Amino acid sequence: CDRCPELCQSRTQIVNGRGPQHAKVAFVGLGPGQKEDADGRPFIGPAGETANNWLIAAGFKPKTDVYFINATRCIGPKTKEGKEREPTAVEVRNCRSFLMDELEWVNPDIIVPAGGIALETLYNEAKFVGGKTLPITRLRGAVLWQEELGKKMVPILHPASAFHVWANEKYGIADLKKAYREAGLGATVVMLVPSATDLGWWHDYAMRADEIRFIRG
Repeated sequence: CDRCPELCQSRTQIVNGRGPQHAKVAFVGLGPGQKEDADGRPFIGPAGETANNWLIAAGFKPKTDVYFINATRCIGPKTKEGKEREPTAVEVRNCRSFLMDELEWVNPDIIVPAGGIALETLYNEAKFVGGKTLPITRLRGAVLWQEELGKKMVPILHPASAFHVWANEKYGIADLKKAYREAGLGATVVMLVPSATDLGWWHDYAMRADEIRFIRG
């Protein structure tokens, strides 16, 4: 592929998805890092190890249940600080058709976009409500619908975010447990809430539930 001239120069190879067709879940990340670029497989670096731990904690079997793929398939050039830069909007758009074709071929039971860019690539409408952009921190754990593929999605925080904010691990595992249930692999969780309760401070608990029922109290 030569759609992104700058990435053609920075990459060692194109990193396509890996995992079984008809996987239970398609785990969609941002793009390859150094290890992925060298090896040619996604999610084998530090973020991939964290993702595997989260998936196992949620009940998934990564080798048989999960198809790993990224929104972009080429590593970006280094920044002045020596880090790989995030893909540009043009680069994400250039790669989107490959992502959608591969997801259609995999035909997973559910899609898990990890991080804001993966979510925006798959569900751009969710980012704009009332003219304002909704961050992944507001949308994580929600059950969304991917119209083109006809699939449910449960977005989560990117596993790499836990390197900086330790508490993100519990959110990631909780949201993956919800994806596990939405894929038909676990029991439905119903949350009972007194009708007079302000859901504001209940947000973290409510996002883990599949259904909320208001009761008198």
